[in-house]
Amino acid sequence: MTLKKQRGFSLLELMITIAIGLTIAGITFISMMPMYNRNHVDSAYDTTLMALRNTRQLAISQSHQYYVNFNPGGFPAGTIQITYQPPAVAGILPPVQQVSTYALPPDISFAVMAGFPANAPDSFGTGVASIDFGQGLGGGSLNYV
Repeated sequence: MTLKKQRGFSLLELMITIAIGLTIAGITFISMMPMYNRNHVDSAYDTTLMALRNTRQLAISQSHQYYVNFNPGGFPAGTIQITYQPPAVAGILPPVQQVSTYALPPDISFAVMAGFPANAPDSFGTGVASIDFGQGLGGGSLNYV
């Protein structure tokens, strides 16, 4: 009597291998999510910081006044717009020129966190607006620098 040589895998072996692979993939995905979320927030932070630094460098090198406008909920939402006001010629102000726009991810916003105190420990701001550059100017909260 001759024995037949079997080739391939049985269904049970294949199912065990797939189950082990899916388990490893699930554990990897779950352990990578906090890192992905942190990277997402860091990217938005870096974009905001880059916009401020680039605009500051433009203002210094060209000796002009630039505006960095944070639009947390306005149009377009979640953007940082850089504008330039050319100097007045013969008493007439030319229109404001758009320099650049930086988009933040849609799930990243400037917001006041729940539980923020009404008066900040350093007495800067009221804790009502997430971005307030109008401290001491009497014009309310300003969302631009």
